[in-house]
Amino acid sequence: MAGFESDMRVRIGRWVLVAIFLLGGGGAKAAVFFNDLSAANGGSETASGVNWLTATFTTDSSAYTQLSATLLLGNPTAGTAELDLYSDGGLQPGSPLAVLSSPASYTSALSNTTFSQSGLSLASNTTYWLVLKANSGSFNWGWTSDSSIFEGWGNSFDAGASWFTDDAFPLQFSVTGSVPEPGCVGMIFVAVSALGMRRRRR
Repeated sequence: MAGFESDMRVRIGRWVLVAIFLLGGGGAKAAVFFNDLSAANGGSETASGVNWLTATFTTDSSAYTQLSATLLLGNPTAGTAELDLYSDGGLQPGSPLAVLSSPASYTSALSNTTFSQSGLSLASNTTYWLVLKANSGSFNWGWTSDSSIFEGWGNSFDAGASWFTDDAFPLQFSVTGSVPEPGCVGMIFVAVSALGMRRRRR
């Protein structure tokens, strides 16, 4: 009997590991809303002090709770950056919705730099704006010289009081939304519960 119980614990443990793996990657629903990181770079715009930069994206037909944004970003003057999620104010950022978690470090030259945040409520078929601010130092955000790519972007010279926006030669970034599949959470719950029941029977 002891051998049977040991075998059951091993099997249940394997299911738990599979469920955790799925929840961490394969079981998450994800979608890329925009990505021009591989396009030809034409230069960069600078965020520092009251000079802010912004870029827009639109979600698809699903709702999402997690957001990851990768910017082609450089930090020539050491400091800290803040990337905020804003609602759409009609061809410009509207109201601030969330502050994304910043990376641990930055590079002085342009390189892919990722910000992320969970616990959001991104509606379907909705336009949002990413707003880059330099809390200290300065940050360069690359833009593409590919004239076939159009996506809303802009800058503000007065800390967001007014915006100047365009859609040609946009800033370079990718933005991905994701949400864990409910089935994966349920799988973990069932597996852990079964393991607990087996232990209580002993």
